[in-house]
Amino acid sequence: MKLDPHLYWIPLLITAAATFIAVFFLIRAAIRPKVPEDFSFTLTWGMNGISSYDSTSGKLVKSSIEADLEKYTTQLILDEGQRAEIYRMLKSLRLEQYPGSLDPFPDHRSKPTTNIILTMTANGKTRSIVCHGIGLVPADQAPEGARRRLAETIESLIQFIAATPEWQSLPPYKVYVS
Repeated sequence: MKLDPHLYWIPLLITAAATFIAVFFLIRAAIRPKVPEDFSFTLTWGMNGISSYDSTSGKLVKSSIEADLEKYTTQLILDEGQRAEIYRMLKSLRLEQYPGSLDPFPDHRSKPTTNIILTMTANGKTRSIVCHGIGLVPADQAPEGARRRLAETIESLIQFIAATPEWQSLPPYKVYVS
């Protein structure tokens, strides 16, 4: 049986597609930073640092000032894709280049203020940055450069956490007026 000459392109197309897919995944694997086994991070945020997440334990706290704290606490275990994405974000931030304490919004003051503590561990090294008493303003209000990258990264982490079903299942914040 002889192959129709008009069908010779089919094996070539299949070979080309398989090659493209293999090269795509090889390049993707080479570009994506490998997540260290010891990678973890903690993030504390909000007025008086009332919300927190610890990726090592998976403990997620929406409001640490409530008498019924267990109602405001749950588990959020990140999958490998989420861990890789957060590692990529934090690695590109290069926390080691920041001082231990920084106000990303030096020109903005507000009442009330907020506190943020971000800690990352990877490759046996732990680095923290504390933003104490900072203004409640959007990340795009931070000055261009490193301060804005820090504010945008923290804002992205908080948005990621707040969008999870685990966070959404917790009761809303209680409002306290003084």
